Amino acid sequence: MSCRSPLSSASLTLVLAALGAGSSLFVACDPGRPAGEGEGEGEGEGEGEGEGEGEGEGEGEGEGDLLIAEVACQGADGVEVINVGGGALDLGAFALTDDVEDATRRAPLGEALNRPLNAGERIHVAVDAFGIACDDTISLLRGDVVIDQTTLQVAIAGASWSRLPEPILRTRLFQESLPTPGLPNQALRAGGGIVINEVDCRGNERVELTNSGSVDVDLAGLRLSTPEEPGDIYALPLGTLAPGEYLVVEEDRGAGGFTFNIRCNGGGLILASADGVLDSVVVEESAEAFTWGRLPDGIGDFAACEETFGGRNVAPLELGAGVFGAARVAVVDVAVASGDEAALLATPSSEVPCTFTYDGDAALPCTVIGLDGDAFQLHFDDATRFRGLEALEIQRGNDDPSLLRGLVASTLYRGRGVPAPRVGFAQVSLVGEVTAVARLVETVDSRELKRQFESTNQARASGTGPANLTAADRDGWVIFAGDPADNAGYDGIAAVVDAHQNTEGFDADAGAVFHLADSLRFAAMDAWLSHQGGFGRGRARTILHLDDGDEGTLLPEGYGLLLADNGPAYPSGNTFLTACFEDPVCLDDYDTELINTGLAAGDLGLVAILNTAAANLQSAVDDEGTFLAAVDVLRTRLNARANEVTAQQVDGP
Repeated sequence: MSCRSPLSSASLTLVLAALGAGSSLFVACDPGRPAGEGEGEGEGEGEGEGEGEGEGEGEGEGEGDLLIAEVACQGADGVEVINVGGGALDLGAFALTDDVEDATRRAPLGEALNRPLNAGERIHVAVDAFGIACDDTISLLRGDVVIDQTTLQVAIAGASWSRLPEPILRTRLFQESLPTPGLPNQALRAGGGIVINEVDCRGNERVELTNSGSVDVDLAGLRLSTPEEPGDIYALPLGTLAPGEYLVVEEDRGAGGFTFNIRCNGGGLILASADGVLDSVVVEESAEAFTWGRLPDGIGDFAACEETFGGRNVAPLELGAGVFGAARVAVVDVAVASGDEAALLATPSSEVPCTFTYDGDAALPCTVIGLDGDAFQLHFDDATRFRGLEALEIQRGNDDPSLLRGLVASTLYRGRGVPAPRVGFAQVSLVGEVTAVARLVETVDSRELKRQFESTNQARASGTGPANLTAADRDGWVIFAGDPADNAGYDGIAAVVDAHQNTEGFDADAGAVFHLADSLRFAAMDAWLSHQGGFGRGRARTILHLDDGDEGTLLPEGYGLLLADNGPAYPSGNTFLTACFEDPVCLDDYDTELINTGLAAGDLGLVAILNTAAANLQSAVDDEGTFLAAVDVLRTRLNARANEVTAQQVDGP
C-alpha cells in the first residue's frame, strides 16, 4: 500500500522529529487493499452482487472492485470512482447516472479514461450528461446493473460527499467531506474541528486558525511549526476556540509570537497536538496582495484569498469590477464645494475635497486635483475605496476626439502580458459642468502592483517626465510604494545604464538589475504605439517596479498621444534604449519584440475592438461627426502602423 501526504517524505521525517518520540502522524493513504481484509471483503461483495442480480456473467467480483468514492454537487459537478480490486479494470462497460431508468442521462466512464483503471487508482469524472443536486441519488452502473449507489445529504457550503475514512471499502459510510477530487478523501472536521485557515508568508507573517467543528476546542497543548525549522515550535495561547471563532497569531516582533519563517514557495506549516498532526498546508506562491487561505472558509482547499484575518475568507476581488471596457457608458458626478472650484481649476491646480457618485451608487468621499491635458485625478480613502480602487483618472477628449487611443493601447499591453492601466468611459459631471463622454483611466497604485507581482520592494513613477534611468534623473522619479529613503535598487540600475551609453555588453550586465525581457516588451510596444508622451520619446508616463531582489521592470503609467504619427521605432534620447541599441544581443531582442507587437495587434483584433467600441460610444458623444472622423483617423493609423515599423526596421536605429 502506498501513502500520500501534503508534505514531502523529507519534511515528514522532520515533522516526526519535531513532534518527539512516540508521536504519531496521520497520513492519508491510497486505498490499496490490505492483505486479508480487503480481499475477503471484495470477494464477499462481488459474489453477493452476482448472485443477487441473477446474472453475474462471471463478473460479480469485478463489479465489486469499482466503487463511488466521492461526489461533488457544488461548483463543478463530478464523481470520483476507485478501483479497490487487485488488478486493472476496463471501464468500457461502466457509467454513472442520476436516473437509472433514463438511458440518456449517463456518463460513460470509458470516455473519461481510455485505458484500464489500475488497482488502487481513482479517477474524478466530470459529469456533463446530468447535473448533480446535493440531495440526488447517484448510481454506478455496469451495463444496466446498479453496482454502487449513494444518496447525497450535503448541506454545508463547499462540502463534498465522500466515503470515509480512508482506505475506501464498500462498508465505509458516506458523509460530508472536504472536496478532494482525485486525492484521498478527508473528513470535513478532521482534528476536532480546528484547522489552519489563512496564512500570510510575505514578511508580515501571520496564521489564522478557525474552529470548523460544532463544539469548543481546548487549545492547550496545540502547537504550530514548519518542517523547514523543526526545532522551532510555537505553543498556542491557552484558551478555547468556539465553533466559527478565529484565532490569529503573528511572528514575534517583541510582543510574543512564533519565531520561525513561513516560506511562500512550497513552505510547510503544521498544526499538531501531543497525539499527532491535526492539520497541515503547503503554502504556494500568489500575488503579494493575497494571502493563502481555505475557500470556502474553514472547510475548503487552499487558494489565493483577499486578506481577511479574523474574518471569513473570500476569493480575490476584481479591482474596479464593471468600470473598465467600452461595453457601457456610466454616469459619474464629481462634486466640490463652490469655494474650492477656483483652486481646482487654477494652474497649477490644488487638491480639494470632493464627493464621487458612480451610476447611482452611494456617494464616496474623495479628493480631486487637476492634471495636465484637461484631466483630473481622484483619490479615495482606504476605508471607502471605489470598488477597491485607490485612485482614478478622468480624461476629457481634448487630446483625443476618438476617446479610444488609450483603450487600444491598454488592450495591446495587457494582451501581451504587460500590466497596464485599464480604460473605461463615462458621462461626467465635474464641478457642475456636464461634459461629453470622458475616459476613466485606472491609476496604477501599490495595491495593483502587489496583485501583479510576487514581490514589491519599491515602485517609482516618472509622471509627465522627462526622466531617464540615470543617476542625474533619480529625483525625477517619484516613489509611490516602498521606502522613500531606499535608493539602492535605482542606483544599481542607473549605474548599468550609464556604463553602456557607448559600449556593448548591456544585455549581459542588465540581467543582474533588470527583468530585461519584460522591460523590452513594454518599450517596444510603447514605440510601436508611437506614444509621444510615453517612455521612448518622452521618458514619461512610466513606472519602474523593483522586486525584493531590486530587479527592475518597466511598465506603462498612463497614455498620452498615441498612434498620431509615424513615430520612431527606435527612439533617441532614451538612455535605457540607447544602451540596448549599442548591444547586438539586446537590439535583436528588441527587434523581435517589435515584430511580435505587430503580430499581436492582428491576433488581438485591435481594429475589430476599435470598431465595436466606437459603435458603443457613438450615441453618447456630443459631436458625432467629429467623433467618427477621429475614429476613422485612428483606424487608418492602426492599419498602417505594422508596415511603418517594418520599414523602419530595415534601416535599424
